[in-house]
Amino acid sequence: MRSKPLQRGKGFKRPQLPPRERPKLFPVKQSVGQVAVMRRADEAANEVRPVPKQPREENPRYRAMAAGKPCLLRVPGVCNGDWSTTVLAHSNSLSDNKGKGMKAHDHAGVWACFGCHFWLDQDKTPTREERRERFSAAMVEMRRQIEVIAASGRPRDREAAQWALARMGG
Repeated sequence: MRSKPLQRGKGFKRPQLPPRERPKLFPVKQSVGQVAVMRRADEAANEVRPVPKQPREENPRYRAMAAGKPCLLRVPGVCNGDWSTTVLAHSNSLSDNKGKGMKAHDHAGVWACFGCHFWLDQDKTPTREERRERFSAAMVEMRRQIEVIAASGRPRDREAAQWALARMGG
């Protein structure tokens, strides 16, 4: 039981905390247009150097081509074989421009069903090496499929396939 009734307008006030200090070697990344600026707390010189960002190479038609295609990852025990769930699964490799909060280029992807795409991106059971091996094998098959489409596919698909081959280095 309260000794006196509650009063209106006397809400909780947040205590003022002192500002946090950053560690000396903690890089702060700020995005400035298409240039990321890295600040390094060096003892001798506190300089700011621009690091250019590589813009993501996208092609909506190339991504849409995956619909109805066979899964290329084919993870045993995971692949559902349902071609209606096939999408373009992007690479998780830094060499393909993958980064924190950044998806890899569209040409660095393979066709994967829902189960295999989940296995590649979110499943905790496979090791990094297993994922890399499976993705590399699928990428070889993907390149073969794209070369076939570039040679004799529908005009819009052919154009998207040629776009991807030019960026894959072929």
